[in-house]
Amino acid sequence: MKKYIILFLAVSNSVAFGQSKTVHKSITSDGNALSIHVSGTIEGDDFDFDRTFDISSLEKVAKLVFKDKILDSLDVFISEISENPAIPNAPKVPKIRKSLNVPKQPISKEVKYNTECGELFLRYKYEKDGEEYEYERTINAKNKSESERMHMIEETERELGLTIIK
Repeated sequence: MKKYIILFLAVSNSVAFGQSKTVHKSITSDGNALSIHVSGTIEGDDFDFDRTFDISSLEKVAKLVFKDKILDSLDVFISEISENPAIPNAPKVPKIRKSLNVPKQPISKEVKYNTECGELFLRYKYEKDGEEYEYERTINAKNKSESERMHMIEETERELGLTIIK
């Protein structure tokens, strides 16, 4: 696992070498929690992402997929910043706190369970700190009880920092 992280950091640093970009990534996991910290400066714009996710209920493969999706979304965001450096007053990335913030804007939630293949599909649309977000997740919930599926939904909402009023 450490080899992959070191390799990833080495490749990302070598790609960023020729640009006015400084990115620091720190990823740690003890099997129950995944901590990701990415911060830096791109063309004078500072950003900071610091989040810890509870992954204790996920299987080993799901933990890896979850980590990859988070890192992919951060890499896309970082590349979007570096592609548009000439835009004046570019919005700063809000620091995501470890505390659970309840959005004051409406939240759209869609949950679908496919009994044939055992997939649980989740989609959330919400606004947080003036930014609009859309999050989709498909979970393998084959042979899981309804209460276990509800627990998966609650964990996802907790990781996103959402509280859905029922």
